Amino acid sequence: MCLSYLLYYPKVDLKYCQSRPTYDSISNDQNYIRSLIHTYNWTSPDTREMFKRQLRESSIIHDCRGDHMVPMVMQYTFHENATNFIPSESPACH
Repeated sequence: MCLSYLLYYPKVDLKYCQSRPTYDSISNDQNYIRSLIHTYNWTSPDTREMFKRQLRESSIIHDCRGDHMVPMVMQYTFHENATNFIPSESPACH
């Protein structure tokens, strides 16, 4: 899912939307990353956990474009919340 979709509200004439991790903890070279990913043993829980950690530590670049929009490319680093999600007890939220 494109994280940049959040920029769709309020409704804008969105033509292009992309978001991607930068894999800061691995390399800046996208070709190297592609070749490296094919060497991982994805059936291993340790490998999957390592990859999740690398994603959590990476920045996310998002890019949205459309008619009457100023092209923008932004880079963010998201930090994990210190608290877990607590579902609402209100019946209106179910």
